Amino acid sequence: MVAEGVRLQVLQPARRGFEYQGALSLDVPAQDFCLLGDTIVTTGSRRSGPVLHLYAIDGGGIGAFGMVYRSPNEMVNEEMSLGQVACDGAHAVIALATRGPLAEVRGYRPDGALLWRTTFSGAKANRIEDTPGGYRVIKSANGVHSLYSLTMIPGRGFLVQWTFRQPEELTARASYGKILSFVLDPLTGHPWARMPIFRRSSRRQTPPSWPSSRTLRPASKCAR
Repeated sequence: MVAEGVRLQVLQPARRGFEYQGALSLDVPAQDFCLLGDTIVTTGSRRSGPVLHLYAIDGGGIGAFGMVYRSPNEMVNEEMSLGQVACDGAHAVIALATRGPLAEVRGYRPDGALLWRTTFSGAKANRIEDTPGGYRVIKSANGVHSLYSLTMIPGRGFLVQWTFRQPEELTARASYGKILSFVLDPLTGHPWARMPIFRRSSRRQTPPSWPSSRTLRPASKCAR
C-alpha cells in the first residue's frame, strides 16, 4: 500500500515488481499508516479532530480517536498532532509517536482506549506560539530533537527513534543527526532498552542528553 493524501494505493507483488489493484478513499489525508490484521490504521488530523483513523480492508470507515493536543488554535493543534503510527497485531496495540515538540508515544487499543502514554524529558525543541493569524515558530538556539522513526519489532516491542540535530546541521538542512533509540513494551509503554546509534563516525561519542522517561497509565479505560 502507498499513501497519497486521501487515497491509499493498493499494490500486489507480481512477477516483475508490483501490480496496481485499486485505491481506497480516506476521510482525512494520511501522514502514515499500518495494518492491524484486516484493519488499516492511518494518522492525520483536520480541524483539530482525531488523529488516528481506522478503516476496513475494503476502505469502509470503522472509527477515529486520539486527541494529541488541545488549544483554541486549530493550526497549532494540527502541527502538534503530526506523527507516525505502528501496529502490534499480537497484542492488538496501536502506537502513535508525535513528530512535534511533545516527545511522547501513546499506546491505544483498537476501540480507542488509551493503554499508556510515555513521555521523554530533556527534549530540545522549537517553541510554537499562537498569533492572530495562526502561529509562529521560534527556533531553538541549542539544537532540536525530532521524531525519526517508529516501527514494530515482532516479539520485542515498538522501536521509536529520535534524532538530535545541532544548530549548524539545521542550517545545512541535514535530514538527521545523532539518533537515540528506545524499545517500548507494547502493553505497558515502559522503555526497557535504550540504544544510542550514531552516524558519520565509528569513534566513541557521548549521546545527546536525554536523562529520563516517564510512563503514565490512564485512570480509566475510557481515557482518550
